[in-house]
Amino acid sequence: MPPSTEPNRDPTRDIARSRTDADLFRGPLFIVGMPRSGTTLTRSLLNRNPRINLVEHETHFIPKLVRRFGNPPELESASDLARITSALRNAPFFGAMGRRGYCLEPETLFRGATPDSWSSILESMLRNLTAHPDDPKLIWGDKTPGYLRHIPLLSDLFPNCRILHVIRDPRDYCTSVRQSWGKSIYRAAQRWRDTLAAARPHGSALGQRYLEMRYEALLADPEKVLQQVCDWAECVYDPRMLQLDSSGETDGRAAGVSGLLHGNTGNYRAALRPSEIARIEEIVYDVAVDLGYPLEHATALRPIGALPRAGYYLFDGAQSLRLHVRRAGGVAGGAQRFFNHYRLSSWR
Repeated sequence: MPPSTEPNRDPTRDIARSRTDADLFRGPLFIVGMPRSGTTLTRSLLNRNPRINLVEHETHFIPKLVRRFGNPPELESASDLARITSALRNAPFFGAMGRRGYCLEPETLFRGATPDSWSSILESMLRNLTAHPDDPKLIWGDKTPGYLRHIPLLSDLFPNCRILHVIRDPRDYCTSVRQSWGKSIYRAAQRWRDTLAAARPHGSALGQRYLEMRYEALLADPEKVLQQVCDWAECVYDPRMLQLDSSGETDGRAAGVSGLLHGNTGNYRAALRPSEIARIEEIVYDVAVDLGYPLEHATALRPIGALPRAGYYLFDGAQSLRLHVRRAGGVAGGAQRFFNHYRLSSWR
């Protein structure tokens, strides 16, 4: 069973106070999980710790880079590293970092990187795109939910990495997907079930380098949960981690909220019909039971069939395109955003 911050299971150790600075974990730390599950909030809280220095935008591009350039990368010299920035020219990550004022020139991004090592290349890039690029004692890393599907790759590239998996009640997750993006709650449930069923064994294989954190536990007792996460990451808990100006969310009930939205659980009871809740529970049944979520209606697993699943996929695609068009303020710009999102997404 994977390590978890669930109140009845506390496998974390107070390593941070017993090891020397030279031995402490310095990254990378990856935050993963299904979207609308609290990963953005988790990054914001962890970055309040003076030893944690996670980049402030989702990367998504690590699997794409490895597919394109191989592993180890087929780059022979420092000058070849410019090919990476060229390949990622249209990536939303680079656009966001540029708007934040970071230098995206290869000589700055890859300062000190070894061209034949992804761990060196990516550490250099992601450290240089944070507020404290020159402090090697800080824990570097990234929050990209879709890397939940790439745990073996992350472990291969970074043998010492740690992966924090944020898990939310599937019924609240499906509710948030519908309310934020207008997408199908049933396809959301199937994705939650299938993705967690595939990812959790990969996480368990990492032993103490993998930790599951419940979104509900974080909201109920943030100090306790963050202390557990800090012990696992070998850094000392800092009370300032609870002093959050903004959740960092742009969608859903937590959008623009200052601090933690403590009551943001059980929303599905008011938002969904009993028949919808029952169907979601049937779709996620085995994984939800394994995680200990109390189900109110379902008594057995009943996944979505192939034909309805295809219909929900097309419906979600149309909803996603509509959302991108609205955010871009026009059809052409929205279509381009939709295409880039699909092409570069780590969920593929």
